[in-house]
Amino acid sequence: MIDFSRATTLAFTPATENFTIERPFFDTPESNTIINSSPEVAPHTLFNMRDPWTGEEHREALDIRVWRDNSVLEVFVNGRTAISTRLYAAEETIGIRFFADDKTSMAESACSGLSELVSGTLWDGIGI
Repeated sequence: MIDFSRATTLAFTPATENFTIERPFFDTPESNTIINSSPEVAPHTLFNMRDPWTGEEHREALDIRVWRDNSVLEVFVNGRTAISTRLYAAEETIGIRFFADDKTSMAESACSGLSELVSGTLWDGIGI
C-alpha cells in the first residue's frame, strides 16, 4: 500500500473560490519545527461565460499547470492565479496523482455540474 501521508495536495474549492496547496508535515529537527508548512491559499474564481452566437452559458474549465524543481513548486491556475512555494524535505515526497473529487451536496451538484477530470499530462525525467 502506498503511503500518501507525505503528499502535497493541490485543491480548488468552488464554494469558497480558493485554490489551496497543502504541504506535508515533517516533524524532524531540520524541518517543520523551524519552518512554516501551513497551507498556501490563493483566491481564484471560475468565470461563467456566455457564447455570443448561441447565448448558452457555461462555466470556465479549471486549467492547472504545475512545475516542480527540487523543493520549489510553482502553480498556475487558468493563467491568472500563481502560487510559488517551497516543499521542505522534497526528496521524501515523490509521485503525482490526478483526480477530481466532488464533495458538494446533491442540490449543489445539480446546479453546478459534477467535477470531472478531463485530462492530465505528466513529463518526467526532464534533463538539464
